[in-house]
Amino acid sequence: MTQQYKLTGLSCGGCVATFKKVLSQVEGVESIDVSPKLDEATVTMSQTVSTASLKDALASRTRFTIADKVDPSGNRPASINVPILQEIVTPSPKKMTQSYQLTGLTCDGCVATVKNKLLLVPGVKSVEINAARDEATVEMAGPISTETLKMALASSPKYTIADKSATASAPAATAAEVVLDEPEKSWLATYQPLLTLFAFITGVAGLAAWQNGAFDGMAAMRYFMAGFFLAFSFFKMLNLTGFADSYNMYDVLAKQWRGYGFVYPFIELALGLAYLTNFQPFATNVATIAVMGFSTIGVLQSVMNKRKIRCACLGAVFNLPMSTVTIVEDLLMVAMAVSMILIMA
Repeated sequence: MTQQYKLTGLSCGGCVATFKKVLSQVEGVESIDVSPKLDEATVTMSQTVSTASLKDALASRTRFTIADKVDPSGNRPASINVPILQEIVTPSPKKMTQSYQLTGLTCDGCVATVKNKLLLVPGVKSVEINAARDEATVEMAGPISTETLKMALASSPKYTIADKSATASAPAATAAEVVLDEPEKSWLATYQPLLTLFAFITGVAGLAAWQNGAFDGMAAMRYFMAGFFLAFSFFKMLNLTGFADSYNMYDVLAKQWRGYGFVYPFIELALGLAYLTNFQPFATNVATIAVMGFSTIGVLQSVMNKRKIRCACLGAVFNLPMSTVTIVEDLLMVAMAVSMILIMA
């Protein structure tokens, strides 16, 4: 027999995998098909399995929720969630919290994946993640070693976790050892890597365009475009998977086909080589307008919706927020390509 359910809390492929793994361990469950876009699941069972049993399985190890998709009676089920009742009448033991430093977070899906993996560790009660600071606060029923938490993330080597603050049993830190909250970075400090790269490319392009005592504006733009695409594709290729994970959080095509996140850096590489060798200038400029213009759509949507995600322009190497700077960056390439076409006409 099969049953359909409504879900909440799934935000990435890691969430779906965790959801299926937990429910597959419930007695009577044979298979699970999940549709993340619809937040629905179809569960095939060898015997009747109550919704309460599925809820209990998820509640004990994740923060996902599940409910009957259709309730013919329109009434709440009469069954009582025993674990919840026990939590009400049984005094909870004293809990402890610990702060940790994380690395590898590049999008909202990463946050959800790390959170759900840590929640599977026995004794972990809750996990709060501050993606802006790459920090996690874990509430535990009792002491849990950092090594145990590291093992929980071992299946995803992209993510790491380490102690951030001293444990309760450690001696008090001296004034020099106290770790203060890092102040919010200024706009200039935040975008320093990007601005430095732009300045470097501009300088090299300007020097290359200075020929025979005269400055060639057309050559300067062509060299700038070549440097831009070659440098940006290089940073993306340093961690293709990390870039793809970030890119599919906002790019229109990458959302539908994750493979585009792996192909895109090579498209930039091809454009960079085409500009460097002056290969088919008209076709190269048209391709740039199409690629960068299409990329701008997803960036605009994210900025307008005020989504706090990382910009993937420099891959997963630098922690740059998505903002109007990203829009200007993409539209600058479009404007330069249009200008070069007009000059050639």
